[in-house]
Amino acid sequence: MMWHLVFFLGAYLEARMLEREGSRCPLRGWSTSYLTSLTQKRILLWGADQPAATFDAQAAYKRCARLLLVCSSQDVIQDVVAQVASEEPTAGVCPPLATPLAIGTAGSVTNASFVLELTGRYQDIGGAPDIVWNYV
Repeated sequence: MMWHLVFFLGAYLEARMLEREGSRCPLRGWSTSYLTSLTQKRILLWGADQPAATFDAQAAYKRCARLLLVCSSQDVIQDVVAQVASEEPTAGVCPPLATPLAIGTAGSVTNASFVLELTGRYQDIGGAPDIVWNYV
């Protein structure tokens, strides 16, 4: 019971801290319950090379999420993945032996063959995405 209180207090404080960062904070409008619901989710993120998308991906990574980041060009994938993976998970969020994951690929949402091929990458994040974010 006590660890639940500590867990929710930590999530609440994390959300408040992110809100205080001002206008550069895309998390504005995210409730504490939504932020905590990201824990260990599989997330497909289109347009991951957009600044708002990268910031949101970092917030999800801190919640021990497994991210498949789709960028518009091959040149920026490594930089985006490194930027997202530079975040440390929030203490106590990841269960033992679990770690967050960020992998990237390049393509367009308008390319039907790429979208079909992308479904083959779902196994790299542990299965079909629980959440899909589109920043394109």
